[in-house]
Amino acid sequence: MVIENHRCFEWHLFSDDLDIIRNTTQLIESRGFRFQIHHPITQDGYILTLIRLINPYAKFSKRSIYFQHGLFGNSDNFLLSRNELLTRDGLINTQTSLLNDCSGFESKAVGQSLAYVLSACGYDVWLGNFRGNRYSSDHILLDSKLDKEYWTFTIDHLSRFDLEANIDYIPHIGYVGHSLGTSVMFQLLAEKPFYSEILKPVVMLAPVAYVSHIKAPLLLLAAYNPFFVKLLSTLQMPIFGLPSRLIATLDQLIGTFICGNEFLKPICTFFLFTLCGFDYPNTDKSMIPFAYGHFPDNTAALLLAHLAQRVVNNTFSFFDYGLEENLNLYSSMNSPTYNISRITSKHLIFISGLNDWLADPEDVESLRKQLTVKIMQDYIVPDESFNHDDFLLGSNVGKLQNSLLLRWLNAL
Repeated sequence: MVIENHRCFEWHLFSDDLDIIRNTTQLIESRGFRFQIHHPITQDGYILTLIRLINPYAKFSKRSIYFQHGLFGNSDNFLLSRNELLTRDGLINTQTSLLNDCSGFESKAVGQSLAYVLSACGYDVWLGNFRGNRYSSDHILLDSKLDKEYWTFTIDHLSRFDLEANIDYIPHIGYVGHSLGTSVMFQLLAEKPFYSEILKPVVMLAPVAYVSHIKAPLLLLAAYNPFFVKLLSTLQMPIFGLPSRLIATLDQLIGTFICGNEFLKPICTFFLFTLCGFDYPNTDKSMIPFAYGHFPDNTAALLLAHLAQRVVNNTFSFFDYGLEENLNLYSSMNSPTYNISRITSKHLIFISGLNDWLADPEDVESLRKQLTVKIMQDYIVPDESFNHDDFLLGSNVGKLQNSLLLRWLNAL
């Protein structure tokens, strides 16, 4: 797959906000960075897309930092920021004229996009894409548009195959995961503890393992509807029933014509809050059309069924295929759980929110109690409104999150 083929359509003539319709590489170039595209292949044949940010002014590179998105996400999600432009002097906010502070101590001067901030400060930034989304929809044998076998993956497959392929591809690596991107890393570290020695640090934004206390109404309705979950478990298809690249087109339409409409934008904002938690004070309304132009992305129906199982059963477990298949796969009638106590990493960094409807504080606390290692940095954002998407979109994320992460990374 060549990412440049995901070009924008002519409806950009209806909006001045080109960020809605830019893909990952176009967003990167629009901020003054360059990029490389890489395609690791998983052991089960999925062709992934890794995008490497290139700082053309950097004379040397610090450690590599691999970013991995959450549910319904893609690499665009780490680039959702306004008014940031890379210059020879560094990353500058074109609205305030503040130059990004790479020490992290001048928190008001730290940029909003963590990916841009780290690249501007000399880190070697890589953006991952899970199988099934608009950038990673290819396979060495299967066609994601024609072959239902392509869509027979769960959350287990993302850690067992996708994470391993990307981590083994990138040298001298640290990790930043958001939401589902943290879940799959917990799975990998629990199943293969030796990765704890490879990944330094392991940054968990909105850490998710247990999900029994989520508050998002739509997810709760889906999870506690047995008929719906059973249906998802039998479907071998994308969750939205459409090819991933068509989903990208629909996102851009919604971002441009619906969420870009001043009368309809409050509805878009409200809907986003019902998924993530309400946070009007820290929401830049101009970011709403931008966000909807890149979200949601595609994944397998089976993966959402797996999440529903975890919500209902309050377990951090492998996928439950039913009695017969469980016996074949696990030699057990029930699907096993991931043993979080096996995680040995001494470089875990937790950043969690008090108003996160998907990584609820009670669930995060349950996760802490299961760990047998000390968390290197365990930071709860001191803002009672900080929600699940504020880690990526919040107007105060540079001050509250990115400045601290810069300091911690620089100290390693």
